[in-house]
This record gives sequence, C-alpha cells and structure tokens, in this order.
Amino acid sequence: MSKYSLLSLQVVLCPLYMVRSHLPFPLYINIDTSRLGLHDQISTPGRGHDLQLQCPGGDLYQSLTFQFE
Repeated sequence: MSKYSLLSLQVVLCPLYMVRSHLPFPLYINIDTSRLGLHDQISTPGRGHDLQLQCPGGDLYQSLTFQFE
C-alpha cells in the first residue's frame, strides 16, 4: 500500500423543510405537489416538537393545508 492514499469526499446539499406546532394536540398537514400529482398527509405531534418534511425538490412548489383532528 502506498504511503499516500487518495481520499474522495462527496457532499450533497438539499433543502430542509421543518414544521413545528405548539398546539397541545396533533395537527394534520396536507401536502399537494400538483405538477407531479402527489398528495400526502402527515401528522405533526404538536407541543413544540419538530418534524422534517420529505418534499421533492427542484423547480416545484408545494401547497400546504392544515387540518385539526
């Protein structure tokens, strides 16, 4: 083995979308990506907890609506 080795590092940057609800009960978030025809509903735990949204990136936009239980 050589005294010098080649080190390769790959870094991927992507947007990170976070949601935090301070409500005392769970909240449903409806995510609509109309260009791709994707519709998703997730539940946030509430009480100040953070939740990371998994949204497709690129030249897209999402529409969010919020729903109580």
